[in-house]
Amino acid sequence: MQWINSVKDKIADMGYGLSQGKEITKNGTIELQMDLDAITAYMVFNANNIIEAEKIAQSCPMITSVKIYEVRSD
Repeated sequence: MQWINSVKDKIADMGYGLSQGKEITKNGTIELQMDLDAITAYMVFNANNIIEAEKIAQSCPMITSVKIYEVRSD
């Protein structure tokens, strides 16, 4: 795919598709539904900052919504 090739130097982990999920809190565990809000896959990118990560995500033609998290190494 053209998009993958355009960001391949930034990809740290191609990720996998996700299926079942659970939310675990001090009050118990609930099953997460596979609905429009479900996280169905992930990719990890090496970016200089969250702004760069946002630009990479925005350029992806396959997504309609994306959540970005910064992982710090300090």
